[in-house]
Amino acid sequence: MLFAYSWKLKSTVLLGNAAVATIIALCMVFGGVAAGSVRPTLWLAATAFFAMMGREILKTMADYEGDLRQNCQTIATVWGKKIARVFVVVFLGIAAVVMLAPYFIQQYSPIYLYILIFGVYPLLVYIGINAKSTAPAKTLERMSQVMKYDFFVWFVAVALGTGLSA
Repeated sequence: MLFAYSWKLKSTVLLGNAAVATIIALCMVFGGVAAGSVRPTLWLAATAFFAMMGREILKTMADYEGDLRQNCQTIATVWGKKIARVFVVVFLGIAAVVMLAPYFIQQYSPIYLYILIFGVYPLLVYIGINAKSTAPAKTLERMSQVMKYDFFVWFVAVALGTGLSA
């Protein structure tokens, strides 16, 4: 899949983004395979996929000028940065909803929900507000970095939420 991404998918609208998001999501599933239980990792994989799609599209907004010069066909260069921003917000919104599921099906303890509400979601809102189509590349790159920190906070929520649920 990485070969296909580098060879062809990287510069295609949404397909390259989906390839990267799929690879990240599959890491969660493979972790479940290694641990002997895939089922608990499916929510992680779904959340990772949607969040990563949002981040990958955000990166196309940040790379807009360079991608135009290189004639890369990304969502931002083909459909415009405004449409790309809509996709970012939609994918992050889906990720935010999906990440609630493990708590509501009682797979994770309340600490997970608290960390989502007070740690993960505020950063998602911050990213959504600041990732404007008119924002300079530097701001968009910073939002992409903030999203990495948000992933870390989410991983902490998962670790604590599963560790305290027994």
